[in-house]
Amino acid sequence: MVDNKAGTYWTGKKGSKAVAFIVELKKPSLFNCLSIAENFRNGQRVESFLVEIPEGKSWTVVASGTTIGYKRLLRFPSVHTNRVRIRLTAARDNPEISEIGLYALPDRLIPVTSPKN
Repeated sequence: MVDNKAGTYWTGKKGSKAVAFIVELKKPSLFNCLSIAENFRNGQRVESFLVEIPEGKSWTVVASGTTIGYKRLLRFPSVHTNRVRIRLTAARDNPEISEIGLYALPDRLIPVTSPKN
């Protein structure tokens, strides 16, 4: 899922429509955006998902989404951790995730203006 190759993907066991995977980073990092993409060659499958981070012995939901499709960007409040769990809570068929990424975006985006004529 992090190899930048369009033809590779992760999937759960055959017939599973609700699955989870954990992303472990080399060190704790600050991020507020998830990029996630399905293996679109086999169609859009995911119907809902959660993004969770560890807190003690449990997991806390920091964001949720519906469909993923070709690519989905999901912003949420900044978190600092080295582990993220993605739970695919509903799918039409076996989910196939081709790429994921975690990013730290500026809290406030600067608007782009057109030059005056």
